[in-house]
Formats: sequence, C-alpha cells, structure tokens
Amino acid sequence: MNKVIPAVFFFALVLPFVLLNLGQNAHSASSALTEPPADMSGINEMHKVLLKKNSKIRFGTHADPKVITLGPKKGGKPGFKPYKGKHSLDIDMPLDTPILAPIDMTFIGFKNNSAEKNKKHKPFDDLEMCFESDTKDWPGMIVCFYHLRTSPLMKGHLVNDECSRIKNYDNKKIANGGGRTYFLKNDAIWGETHKSSRDPKSCQAELGKQIKRGEVIAFSGQVGKHEFSSIKIKVKSDKQNPLMLKNKGDPYLHWVQPATFFYWKCFTPQVEFPEGVLAYPFQCNTATPTLVPTPTPTLLSFTYSLEKIPGSKNHQPEGGIAVGTWWGYNQSKIVRFRDTVYTYVIDNDNNLGTKSLMTLYKKQGKGNWEKGASMPCSVPGNILIDSKGGLHVLVHEPENAFEGSSLGSLEYYYFQEAGIGNIDSFVHETIISDGNGNETVNKRIGATISEDDTIALSYGLGTTQQFYYKNLAQNEWTHSLAGENLGHSFYYPFPLITQEGFAILAIQDDYVVVNGQANNPYHIAIFFEGDAKKWSHEYLLDNSQTTPALTYSQWQTVDISDIYLDTLGNVHVILKDRITDKWLHYRKSNQDNNWSINTIDTLGNKWINWIKLTEIENEIYYTMYSWNDVLLMDSNSKKMINLDIGKNMLEGIYPYISSPRTGTSRESRFVDILLLNGSSNSYPDASNYYLKMSKDYILQELRPIDNNN
Repeated sequence: MNKVIPAVFFFALVLPFVLLNLGQNAHSASSALTEPPADMSGINEMHKVLLKKNSKIRFGTHADPKVITLGPKKGGKPGFKPYKGKHSLDIDMPLDTPILAPIDMTFIGFKNNSAEKNKKHKPFDDLEMCFESDTKDWPGMIVCFYHLRTSPLMKGHLVNDECSRIKNYDNKKIANGGGRTYFLKNDAIWGETHKSSRDPKSCQAELGKQIKRGEVIAFSGQVGKHEFSSIKIKVKSDKQNPLMLKNKGDPYLHWVQPATFFYWKCFTPQVEFPEGVLAYPFQCNTATPTLVPTPTPTLLSFTYSLEKIPGSKNHQPEGGIAVGTWWGYNQSKIVRFRDTVYTYVIDNDNNLGTKSLMTLYKKQGKGNWEKGASMPCSVPGNILIDSKGGLHVLVHEPENAFEGSSLGSLEYYYFQEAGIGNIDSFVHETIISDGNGNETVNKRIGATISEDDTIALSYGLGTTQQFYYKNLAQNEWTHSLAGENLGHSFYYPFPLITQEGFAILAIQDDYVVVNGQANNPYHIAIFFEGDAKKWSHEYLLDNSQTTPALTYSQWQTVDISDIYLDTLGNVHVILKDRITDKWLHYRKSNQDNNWSINTIDTLGNKWINWIKLTEIENEIYYTMYSWNDVLLMDSNSKKMINLDIGKNMLEGIYPYISSPRTGTSRESRFVDILLLNGSSNSYPDASNYYLKMSKDYILQELRPIDNNN
C-alpha cells in the first residue's frame, strides 16, 4: 500500500435531499445545494441497480429514523429493520471492493477494532475511517466508513502485529484509535477523550492526507459470511442536534440518511459534478448499470520476501552424530510470537566424539538474525511457542557421542522470557533418561502445543506409539500409550491436540533385511486418536499388499506431509499415494466417524514433493514445494501461483511452516516458512532460506471470485 490510486470508471452517490426532503427544511444544512441539479443526467442512476437482489453491490439496512435529525427520516428501500441507534447505511458488496472518496476530503481519524471473531462471526472486520469535507459544497461535513478490511492510507494495518486483528471483539476496549471519530451521541478525540488498548502509531495512518474524489481510500470487509461496508455522514446545520451529549462534540453536526439526503452520481475522471453531488463510493460502469467484478489493485505494502539464513555445515556427517537442520520433516522448526520469529540451526561436524549443537536464532521485525543458546543434540529437535511468548525446545541428546544411533535421552528446555527477546536463559529438565545401552526414546520425535498451552509429544518405540503431554501450568508430564502391538514400527509422528482430545499421524518405518541389504519400507499411513485414556487407530492409506511392496521393487509407496486443525475443529491430513501418483486431502470433523477424501489437482505440476497447509479467514490454502519451486494454491478454486523467488538459488527443499499446531497465533498476518537444503551435493556450501509471506498477499492472489450473483 504505497500510494492512493486514482479510481477509473466509478459511481457517485448524490443527494436527493432538497428534491426529496419530505417536509424537512432544505436550507438548514450548510450546503451549496439549494435546488436539484440543473442537469439530472446520471443522477441516482445506480439506485435502481442497488435495489436489485442479484446485483453485485446493493443497498442493505438504512439508518434508524429515530436518530436522523436533519433531512429525510427514512432511507427508503429495501426497508430492512435497523437496530436501535443505527446511524449508517450498509452497502453489500464483494469482499475487498475498492471504496472510493465521494468528495474531496481529508483523512481525520480511525478506529481499528477488527477481530478474529465476534461470538459466532469469523472474521469480524471493524476498521473505521473518518474524513472531513474539503469543499465549499459541504463545509465541515463528516464522512465515515466502517466494516472495512484494510486501507492504503494505513500502511501498518494488518501488517504490524499491534495493528492486526484482536482475537475476540470487544466494543468496550478499542484496539487502536487515532485522530477524531464519531459515535451516535458524542465525538472521540483519541488520546484525549478516548484511549485505545494498543499503540495507534503501529497502524501508520496518514492522518491529515487530502484525498480527491474518486480515489481509493479503503477496501470493503466482512462480518462472518456477510461481505459489506457501511457509510455514515454528519452534515453541518444552523440548528443544534438534540441527540448530542453536552460538551461531547460539535452540536451542529447531524446524522443524515445517506441514500435519500444526497444526490449521487457515477464517477469517471472526465465527469463533471454539479454542486453538492457526491460520488458513489464504489466502482461502476455508467454505460450499463451492471457491476463488473474488477481485480483488487496491488496496494499491499508487503507481499513476500526471501532471506538467506545460517545453516548446517554438513548434510549427514559420518563421524559426527547429528544430521543437518533439514532432517526431520515431522518436526516444528519455525514459530512466531508477535513480530519475532524463532528457528534453530544444527551445528554439526565430522569429528567423531563431538556432540552436535542445536542453536537457537531469533529475528525481530526487519532486524538481523540473533543467535541464542545451544543445546546438545543427536538430531534436529522441535521448538514450540506458547501464548505468553515462552519458547519450548524438545531435543534428543545422544547417550554416546561416538555412536550415531537412537540411544539417548529426551531433554526439555523452557525459555520463559523468549517473548521479550531472551533466548539465552532457560530451565532444563530430562523427560526420558537414556537406557544405558537400551533405547528408551526414539529420536524421530514430533511435538505440538494447543491454544491453552498444553504441550504434547509423540514417538514410535518398537511396535508401540508413545505419547506425553502436560499443560504449562503443570509440573509433571503425563504418559499415555497411544498404540501397542501394532505389527509395525510407526515413526515420524505429527501429533495434534484437537477439541476432543489428541491425534497422531505417523508412517510405517520398519527395519528389514532382504538379500543381505537393510531397508526401511514406508507403505502405511496410520492415524491415532484418543483422550489419553482410550486410544484407537486406523490405516488411512495401506499399500503394503501392492505388488511394488510385496516384490520389494519400491520401498516407499506412501508419503505423509502434514496435519492441521482448522478454526472449526476439523482435522486435515495430507498424504501422497505413490502407487497412483496422487496427492490426497483427508478431512474429518469431530462429529464424523468417516473421512472425506479428495484428490488434490496439482494442475500439471508432477514434481511436488511436499504440501503444507495454512488457513486464512477460515479457508484452507496449500503451500506446495518441488525440488526448487514454491507454489501456492487455493483448495477451492484450484488457482495456482509459482512464487518468483529465484529457483536457481533453491535446491532440495525441505519445507517447515509456522502453524497454530506449533503455537504461532492464528491472528498473525504472516506465513513463515523455512526452505532448508536437503541435497547432499550442496554441502558444505548449502544455502538455506527464510520465506516470509503476507496472508493478505495470498488472499489477493488466490481468493475465489464469486460469479453466482
């Protein structure tokens, strides 16, 4: 959002207040308009379109007649009953419709209280922006829009965490407020008469900026599934407003009915506006009164960035213990807390007997990566972030640095002050001790954390599936056996805390010797679910009886790629069937016993190695990865984009994505991804990257277009 872009082919809303004043004193308002325009061509032309049910843009609910103190009391059709005290006009329109300035005016104030949810409504867009007329036609007139998604005049909105959505809507505790805004019976001067709970400077509002009629000032929002924005207007009069509280604002400003108080007209850069006439605050075509969907202008101040980051010296050293950071595709390796991102690097070497180290890094905002504490490790581990900014590290430490095996212990490190920048100080405990030559914990550990700060971890041990959990407020870990006598070893688990209990996705990883050659068959994807006391499991995909598996011609016929819990409590699992060469998306709600299974159409991209999930405004999106490409796809529309990030720099991508499953807040406006180099030929000079993407960019590129209206 670098600048305000002039609108082209737009509508303008005009005031029929003098012509249709219905007995009101037409001359009590401070306006140059004292009679209908001499030329009525195009005046209110869109009103008839705005009343059609199949129009893309249409009138919603008008203001409550009881609070209108100037001009016509009623707003006209469609006649929906307003709530008590409603002083605005709702205009239904597709999400992200450009909102246009109806008149030359100055940006004077804003109120940001957009929320992830308001009771049953998800999301709840509640950005309000107010402007004051710069024209002699309407001196002192106030025009406010709200239920906006975002604005190019507020470069920090939905970009900086302090100006992003709050979790739960609270009308009594405004998140951000600046300048002057207007309530029903009083005005707000933010910082003087009213205070906001977060720093308004983070929104980077261009208060005082003068706007020309027809320029884009914002984009329309939504409340739940209802896509619309609202406009409210106060007009100067020589009479006092009887509703205004004493000494709480300008008593000569009155709320009016926007649809019937003004004359409105379609805007184009060439059209001339009679005195007092306003521009419809949305795009239109003056030749045919049919609204045509137009692409959202690219006004985002940030889309995505790619940054080279530190990495391991060795891919899989022969003499050292730990493989490079790339290994362990089921693990959590990147998390975010507000504007700080955390990750780690495995410092390994080829010196026999030297323990490798798992070294933490953090990056705040646009700053540099900073190194923190280091912990001994056998292999890469897991990092989780809790709701208070505490960082949790789970890592397998070798029993003997001279042997590369699964023998070792499970160590837990708690960095309580990570959220305020301290990744050096920690509390340490051993969850599972080593077994003096016996395997007590497998090194392929998976971990997760819930919104209530319950931490869980899982690993396979022989033919059992082990599970541990504890809430942050508890001192002791609870152990549960998710499965035993399974007939196979199941490793690389993705644990998940659901609304009903726990779940685990894992893959067969047996050790077999055929003709003197050791191998690991991967033919079964298994899913466990339970409440810690009672568990069940099922095979989601079983290729163990296929010809390639039985003849040992193919050791891996199944891939597990991701598990995700969406905002509605549905569980999503991504698998690949290598026999049919298809990617599969499994979905199940907590009320269903059966999975719905859809084949993912990768639109001709045959070399996809990984698919990870992210959710934006209750919609699931795919992030896809080949050897050296990153692609994005909408799971509904099947539209795909290939990120232009220099594929020659990337090689052997192992992706790791920030997720609510590992503690990153759903409110974050970014998707953080590690692109780690798994190509052995690239070491010791392998390049690893951090990809940061704006969720708004993903929405802009992939949001489905509604063609049904």
